[in-house]
Amino acid sequence: MDYTQGISPPQWSKLYEYFESIPRIHTRNEDKAKRFMEAVFWILRSGAQWRMLPKE
Repeated sequence: MDYTQGISPPQWSKLYEYFESIPRIHTRNEDKAKRFMEAVFWILRSGAQWRMLPKE
């Protein structure tokens, strides 16, 4: 995964399909779900260090 670009479309489609199969996960708004997962991956990767915060 190229972390500067986020989750690739093929990766996201597999993740989203998995999330939709779990009733307790809210997936109505796909864009918000993707942004949330990208944030989770960023925190895991960086430890939430300000110097690694993307400009976006």
